[in-house]
Amino acid sequence: MKKLLAFIIAATFSITAFALPNGQPFKALEGMIDMLAGDVGDLEGRVTALENQLALLSLDVVTNADAIAAIEDELDLINGMLAQKQDILNGTCPTGEVVQDFDGQGNLTCLAVGNTVNRLIAFKQAFISPNAVKTTSATCPFGSVAVGGSASYIGGIRSTTITGTQYRAVNNPANFFAIVIVTVTCLQIN
Repeated sequence: MKKLLAFIIAATFSITAFALPNGQPFKALEGMIDMLAGDVGDLEGRVTALENQLALLSLDVVTNADAIAAIEDELDLINGMLAQKQDILNGTCPTGEVVQDFDGQGNLTCLAVGNTVNRLIAFKQAFISPNAVKTTSATCPFGSVAVGGSASYIGGIRSTTITGTQYRAVNNPANFFAIVIVTVTCLQIN
């Protein structure tokens, strides 16, 4: 009997050890699989978002490459313009002389200076027909330098300064002549 009892207990223990407890381990595994599937779906969404960002960045690279090419073209243009400008004045004026002017090659025109300075006023008067545009200027005598200028008007004139000694005048009235008087102040050093 003892043997029978031991056999029954052993058989019962073996059966319960391998028995399926109402599918609980499979339900737990199924829950873990569902959770992992959700994680995979989340990771797939992140990958898609990163791929979209990469596509946008790739477009930015193309756009920036075009912008860089345009800037490089403009830089080449500017460097070409800089290469054409006059960098250096050729020569110096001797003692007692000052630079009066220079030409396109940088060659200087010097003006002898002395101990006296003369102030000269140069005038230029121009008549302007009705509804006309005229540019006029006054010039300093040889050996003097313009240091300022102005214009006065008689009639209905609008004016735009071109330089201190040159003016562009527009006569507005349809039936009247107008007058522009350009005045230049010059200095002459003796």
